Amino acid sequence: MSKTVELPEGEVRLTAAENFLEANTLFFGKKPGRAHECASRAEAELLYQIANEGLRGPVSIPSGESQARKLLNELEYRLTEGRRKLTRLAEERAGTEKLREQVVETLYRWFIHGEPERAQAARSTAV
Repeated sequence: MSKTVELPEGEVRLTAAENFLEANTLFFGKKPGRAHECASRAEAELLYQIANEGLRGPVSIPSGESQARKLLNELEYRLTEGRRKLTRLAEERAGTEKLREQVVETLYRWFIHGEPERAQAARSTAV
């Protein structure tokens, strides 16, 4: 089973797991920020990871704690592997360290958010 959660704009913060009163709460934006109470710590960590990558708006997540933990582990693995592969590609093709870093950051944004419409349009008109 899944549920949809609306991730608001603003910087996201997650308190320490040891914070008894707010361990399952995400905070968005500056003071006064918006608080979002999650059903479990696993859900809070999953939503934090998603929001920390810059995604906002409605997101569909599992409603159970074990499924949320599993999805978080899969997401973390996918993000780590994606960045590793992009770094390897940049190292093979870009000359300077600064250029490699810029290429990795641009490709990583595309990996997370999708390719910008402008680049898609330019490629489709070239075909």
